[in-house]
Amino acid sequence: MSMKGIVWIVGAGPGDVGLLTMRAYECISRADCIIYDRLVNKAILRYAKPSAELIYVGKEPYGHSHSQEQINQLLVTKVKQGLKVCRLKGGDPFIFGRGGEEAEALSDAGVPFEIVPGVSSFHAVPAYAGIPLTDRRFASSVAIVTGHEAGGGRKLCWKQLAKAVDTIVVLMGVERLHDITSKLIRGGLKPSTAAALVESGTLPSQRVIIGTLGSIAEEARRQGARSPAVLIVGDVVKLRSKLSWFEKKPLFGMRILVARDEERSFEMAQMIEAHGGNAVCLPVLKIELLSDTPKMRLAARRLSCGYYDWVVFTSVNGVRAFFSTLHLLGMDARAFGSTRVCAVGDTTAREMRMHGIVADAIPHQFTTEAMASLLKRIGIRGARILMLRAYGAPKKLAKELSDAGAIVHEVTAYRVCVNDSLSADEMDEALSSPIDIACFTSPSSLDALFKIAGRERVSSALHGATIACIGPVTATCAAKHGLSVNVVASNHTAQGLIDSVIEFVKRTRGR
Repeated sequence: MSMKGIVWIVGAGPGDVGLLTMRAYECISRADCIIYDRLVNKAILRYAKPSAELIYVGKEPYGHSHSQEQINQLLVTKVKQGLKVCRLKGGDPFIFGRGGEEAEALSDAGVPFEIVPGVSSFHAVPAYAGIPLTDRRFASSVAIVTGHEAGGGRKLCWKQLAKAVDTIVVLMGVERLHDITSKLIRGGLKPSTAAALVESGTLPSQRVIIGTLGSIAEEARRQGARSPAVLIVGDVVKLRSKLSWFEKKPLFGMRILVARDEERSFEMAQMIEAHGGNAVCLPVLKIELLSDTPKMRLAARRLSCGYYDWVVFTSVNGVRAFFSTLHLLGMDARAFGSTRVCAVGDTTAREMRMHGIVADAIPHQFTTEAMASLLKRIGIRGARILMLRAYGAPKKLAKELSDAGAIVHEVTAYRVCVNDSLSADEMDEALSSPIDIACFTSPSSLDALFKIAGRERVSSALHGATIACIGPVTATCAAKHGLSVNVVASNHTAQGLIDSVIEFVKRTRGR
């Protein structure tokens, strides 16, 4: 049989996107079709290519969207179509993930497959709860078992398990928690043995319930514990009081709204997640690069002839659009020759370096005012300056440079548009639950959010939320929309905004 397709059976890890392996990322980003489970963090799907087909086959505790046989057949069908298929499974596919059954079905069908191990919840979740599974003072052996035994399979002997190891980790056992703990006690473990139930481990919604083997089931019932959760039994649980770390991250547990274009929303989400926050990305904007226009082509040709003394980039999008124009004309970074280049901030400068250009000037503050002041200090009287800008951007910078004696050529390099294709489901998922902090990086993102969702809905979703803005211009726009701004970043970058939010949270929490 001739085919170009392959199935990658990939472990997506226990939830935290940062625990995704490099090989898993590679498979996700290359896949034509991604077939994913309930326990896969949907934020991981941001790494899929735009054309990838996404198919949900999650198995709910009390009902399945697809049977295992249907999933097996779906994998075979897709790969026989010549597709690169990523079968994305929570945790590790070979640890209670039925990955072996799926691989066997693919083997029987004679189609190629590869197993990509993932970080398993059995050790990652306890680690995020500050519970080591082994410790030379308390435990030198571990058992990992499932609390949901498959019918027809080999039955677990809880009595032998209770006496065999120092630490017991039970996955998928929430619905049978009372039965499991009772069997372990009957097997010889003391009811006073330390126990912990970790719900939604490694995620900002992580919750740890501490008790004993005799009390943990009732405590979990009282607190309304839900799947997914991991039970840890053993003296190592006592170390959590000193080793707890994840819940101490400054943004832990907070739902933080990021409303901007898709790519930069995800970049900002990574910063938020690194500090324990739950990033709620709402791509209200889309960027349209205007690379193939007569004015952009003329600007590129003039640059290559040495016409300009300076090129000013005010954003990453301007860099991308202009280099796209150069490439369309068969040019590259050599077109800049001795022309000097100014970048409004570190992010823009970093994008330039990716294209082979190092900025000659970067203002101390990442604002157009600071850029104008810097260029005037350098001396631009009589200089010919190419400025790549967004459609409809203010002309203040160009006017200041012209007033200083420069000859400024403004060229529209890109357009920021409202993302009308944003689905109702995406909007509901973002705004249906309370937002703790809302981060805004531009007036256009605010305008777009209110236009798409409506004033009443946005005001309701952000009621009581901390409003954080990247700079004073954005803060002024937020106030015009009726929002009370709590944080204005002094460093007008995405990282500066997150840093300011963290400082605000620490102050208000009294840390």
